[in-house]
Amino acid sequence: MRRAATSHSWRDILAALAFAAFCALPALPAHAQEEMKLVEPGYLTVAVFENSLPVIAYDNQDELSGVDGEFLKSFAERHGLKIKLYKTTFASTILAVQQSKADIGTWFYYTEDRAKQVRYTLPYLRETASVFTMESLGYTGLESLADKRVAVVVGFSFAPYVQKAFKNATLFPDGITARTALLNGQVDAYVDSSFAISQPPFVGNGQVKSSVLKAGDLDLPENIAAALDFNFVACGNKGLATALDEEMKALHGNGKWDEMLKGFNLTEESKAPLDAPVQLCE
Repeated sequence: MRRAATSHSWRDILAALAFAAFCALPALPAHAQEEMKLVEPGYLTVAVFENSLPVIAYDNQDELSGVDGEFLKSFAERHGLKIKLYKTTFASTILAVQQSKADIGTWFYYTEDRAKQVRYTLPYLRETASVFTMESLGYTGLESLADKRVAVVVGFSFAPYVQKAFKNATLFPDGITARTALLNGQVDAYVDSSFAISQPPFVGNGQVKSSVLKAGDLDLPENIAAALDFNFVACGNKGLATALDEEMKALHGNGKWDEMLKGFNLTEESKAPLDAPVQLCE
């Protein structure tokens, strides 16, 4: 009887120790608790709509570059994934993610309307709105564009403000087409991110003049005049969003993010704060 009681006691003790050890284990990261959902196992499918250094670009072999490109490559390497590109238009990027054609959409500003459709991850860059004109125009301010043809890309956050401010506003399907139209004289001005000066066909063209817009110009709110750049995933893919955020925090923490920015000649002013966006989608 004593042996039986002793054996039973040892089982109780061992069970108690095992339970205590389990309780002492660190909590699993959030993305381990909620699995990442991928369009194709083993691949991170990235929706891209434009070659836009220093933000994100790709070459003929679909190798990503730019700050966001380097971030996504770092994430994929950490999780043992290969990157596959899904090439689309800006206006179709959200739909591509919603319809599971891509895991992640890249380079969007935050708006409440978009936040109801997708789940944003942490911001990675800060940029400013600018108006681009040719040197020959003699741009002296927004008032000098009163009767001019002003271009903007359909779906861009700037678009409704440009359309409201200029009676001759012209919508284009993508940035390259709009920028080419400015160089060809089809339009007189173009409103876009300040980074557009480094993108084709503007890059290296000394005749293109860039003028920064501030909050209030064209009635632009602060969050669009000086916008933060985000990636996003589908509303129901919280596991992937959390994993992406953990990668961003890790790169900030070990100093590699600063190295990435410097690698593309970006200064501290372009560094976005690690402030979580307000999520509005279910």
